[in-house]
Amino acid sequence: MDVFISYNSRDKEWVRGELLTRIEQAGLKAFIDFRDFTRGAPVIEEVKRGLLECRKTLLVLTPEYIKDEWSEVEYVMAETLNPANRDLRIIPLLKSDVKKPFRIAALTHIDFTNGADQDLAWRQLLTALGVLSDPEPSKEPRHDQWFQSRSDLHVVADLDVVSPEVLVELIAALDEIHRAHGGGGLEIRSAHTGSAAIAGVST
Repeated sequence: MDVFISYNSRDKEWVRGELLTRIEQAGLKAFIDFRDFTRGAPVIEEVKRGLLECRKTLLVLTPEYIKDEWSEVEYVMAETLNPANRDLRIIPLLKSDVKKPFRIAALTHIDFTNGADQDLAWRQLLTALGVLSDPEPSKEPRHDQWFQSRSDLHVVADLDVVSPEVLVELIAALDEIHRAHGGGGLEIRSAHTGSAAIAGVST
């Protein structure tokens, strides 16, 4: 699969009607909740499956996305695969003007807001997804090289809106993802308890 789409359901009209359509018309295979999640399976397991099977993850940023518990879960899980985003796996799409959380604000976004150059935005997105050629290919290290050189990587994620119940599921999923990709310690701080939970500590 090519791309996992992380979005809030309130933005489904644009996501499903335009974003998904344009991506698949370009010959890419998208993974999206309403169509590709296995019915009856735990949501967090399906999110994990989508993230692991796809080479890219799109974050559709709107005020609703930033405030949503499950959106934060999806982003933290995606971030765990490559905390520094050296392979440009995570691609933020700014659909509405919004104050981005610090860890998302650190990444450059593609501007799909009203008034932005939409043709440019679509070209940037398709280039980032590998459909169009990039005139200046990235010289960043490959994903496998990054983890070989940083096996001691320690990730800290502060969660503001995730409930204690979801946090338990999230830690288990993050632990599996983190171990599979050779990460070091993974620290999750819960806003509900003020304490830290540790997952994915390499042995």
